Amino acid sequence: MGRPLLWIAVALAAAGAAVVAYRALVRLPELPVVVVKAQAIERILAAVGRVRSDERVSVYARTPGQIISLAKDEGEPVVAGEVLGQIDAGQARAVLAQRKAAVAGRQRQLDQSRRDLARSQALLKKGFVTRAGFEAARLAVERDTEQLSELLSAVGEAQSRLEDFLIRSPMKGSILRRPVDPGQVVDVRTVIFDLASGGAPEVETDVDETVAGDLRIGMTARLSPVGMNGAVFKGRVTFVAPRIDPTTGGRTVRLSFDAAPKDTPPGLSVDVNIDVEKRDRALTVPRGAIGDPNGAPFVLIVQASKTVKRPIAFVDWPAERVIVTSGAQEGDQVALDPLSSPEGKEVSPVVAPGSP
Repeated sequence: MGRPLLWIAVALAAAGAAVVAYRALVRLPELPVVVVKAQAIERILAAVGRVRSDERVSVYARTPGQIISLAKDEGEPVVAGEVLGQIDAGQARAVLAQRKAAVAGRQRQLDQSRRDLARSQALLKKGFVTRAGFEAARLAVERDTEQLSELLSAVGEAQSRLEDFLIRSPMKGSILRRPVDPGQVVDVRTVIFDLASGGAPEVETDVDETVAGDLRIGMTARLSPVGMNGAVFKGRVTFVAPRIDPTTGGRTVRLSFDAAPKDTPPGLSVDVNIDVEKRDRALTVPRGAIGDPNGAPFVLIVQASKTVKRPIAFVDWPAERVIVTSGAQEGDQVALDPLSSPEGKEVSPVVAPGSP
């Protein structure tokens, strides 16, 4: 019996050596890849705007409802971002309160799950709890943590929603006309105030509807007027139109200078860079590495010298590199061209020059 087993072992060893030798002789096709790394990232919206001339501007509600207060009257001065009035937000506040209560309840559950896990871990070491019992406690903590994160996101969304019930001034100026009174029910087409701009210049630009939804009043920006030798001035977003222009598919955005430069005539072109988001650690990949970005997005990962198609989610933003929110991990080797190789093919990954 021993001799046949010996021959089988020798045969297996020979076969393994043959495979190794074959792979050494047969050169795998090279596949250009980038290595996914976590790094600080900024989302910046670049646009070109123009200095606005003094003009009359109408202010609308961002959401329909009953006006419960108006803080300004005709002839009074206003500043950019100032609250001019408020729409009844009772229902939105109730939603926020409910979500906060849900967060508090889930936090209590998570605290209890963590205590249960600690107790199970201690008992496991003493042999009083089975491994299955310990795993159940650990999974309970993971579940409660995920649910708490979802609830916190819902609270943030409800909190942001309250901003829609405030009527803010889009610029510095004065009230020309106030055609409505507290108690009236208005919609997004009702003029609440007519303002006259005054003093410091503002910059107006048109932002595509696909990205304009991420803009918020108060976001910082860098403004560079043409003809000033590349000088850059700090500014901020003062107005985001509640409506989309059907002819351009964009929303009007206005920005003010923190310290207005001299000699900025109406119509002067201004390069605008708005700071939309900053992340200390984010995973990014080249936009071109994503297959079917408008349908079922995926990337081609190289694992153990074989290509694997992996679904991903990402933040769609007009930039060469995009933030991946799920489906990729730090250290993954991602093919630069997602269609360059069929799934399951053996390849030799080659890190592309200039890969971060």
